[in-house]
Amino acid sequence: MKTQKIVIIFLLLATVAQGQIIQPKYVFGGVNFARSGLHGINRWVDGYNSDPNKIDGWIMDENLTDIHCLSGITFGAGIGIDKGIFDFTYSKRQGQNVAHYSITEESEFKLMYKTRTLGFGYLMPISEFSPKLKSYFGIHLDFSKGSLSTIFSAWYT
Repeated sequence: MKTQKIVIIFLLLATVAQGQIIQPKYVFGGVNFARSGLHGINRWVDGYNSDPNKIDGWIMDENLTDIHCLSGITFGAGIGIDKGIFDFTYSKRQGQNVAHYSITEESEFKLMYKTRTLGFGYLMPISEFSPKLKSYFGIHLDFSKGSLSTIFSAWYT
């Protein structure tokens, strides 16, 4: 499925860019940090924390905290098409927290939220300060997918 999407993107680029001057403009990669409310997930966390007594008499010693910050990696590239730039980016971020229990056995409950974002944009120059420094304006469309997972681990003391 991913291969089909990549082929479609390149076919679209080839169709749009036919007869145009195409050249690589930039490639980047690095660490990514985002802060968000994540209200739906944090409502679930509040509900989970509302009663510290769990199944089999386990009592939560340390509550789950709200997730607000996600960190991860990002990379992208820009391809010059005539005067404009076709930009694409990919980001993968995650945030997690842990609740601890200590009655009948030592255990922890881990909650992890991950996002993956794929973005496409097209930029046109609006001003040129020097041959190496230009100002661009354009549109960018991002597609995000989030996933929530839980891990419960216990060890006997």
